[in-house]
Amino acid sequence: MSEASLASDLQSLEMMATGFAKRFGDADVAAVSQRVQHGDLSDVMRVYAREMQQPIRSALFGDLVEAMLIQVQKVKVDVGQTMAALDKLLKANELNFLLLSTVPATLTIYTAAKWLSTRLSWWISGGSREMAASMQVIVRDIDRLLNAGAGAAEAAAGNAPAGARDGRLSAVAQGRLVCLTHYLRHHALQLPNPASAGTLRTAGGWSPIPPRTRAVFLQDIRDLEDVGLGVAQKQRVIDRMFRTFRFL
Repeated sequence: MSEASLASDLQSLEMMATGFAKRFGDADVAAVSQRVQHGDLSDVMRVYAREMQQPIRSALFGDLVEAMLIQVQKVKVDVGQTMAALDKLLKANELNFLLLSTVPATLTIYTAAKWLSTRLSWWISGGSREMAASMQVIVRDIDRLLNAGAGAAEAAAGNAPAGARDGRLSAVAQGRLVCLTHYLRHHALQLPNPASAGTLRTAGGWSPIPPRTRAVFLQDIRDLEDVGLGVAQKQRVIDRMFRTFRFL
């Protein structure tokens, strides 16, 4: 509904109400018109309430039908004003609605870009920053486990069985070591393995890696799992890994 149409409906309502009120006494036309503009149909409703006392007679010979038609016009004006107010509200918030409509598209583009970046990172470097960080934590836990095993072996060197006197891990410590190397092997299988030296993307940037990184790393893991090696020998394997693989 246009503003001109709404104004025309309101003007028609004023004319109907003032004309109706003038027939029942000396009504102030200006006052009646002012009240109608504010949604007050008290002048009409007083006559309507009186006519409803005898509805059939008033409908046939009275003013009940006219009063009801004025109320219908009032409802039409109210609906038009409500729709106009809603239209203004929507136009005032049009920019907000546009911004809200871009949120799903923005999230979709961000998710797709992040996924593509991750895929490209794996394709270029053969690994990810999260993988390198996880490997660093696992190797650190293995180093702590070996240090604890070395301290326990030295403390029990006087009266311990032969397995402890030669500096080997206990069965429990060896089991924990195998669990850690299992997770380490899972990450190592995703390392690049070209015949030439390359780089690996880490949290600190790009780190150089030696040729056949995956094969060499898995070889060190097998040395750590070897029950025939003592704690001191496995600690030297950890030191060798730190020297060889810069991403650790």
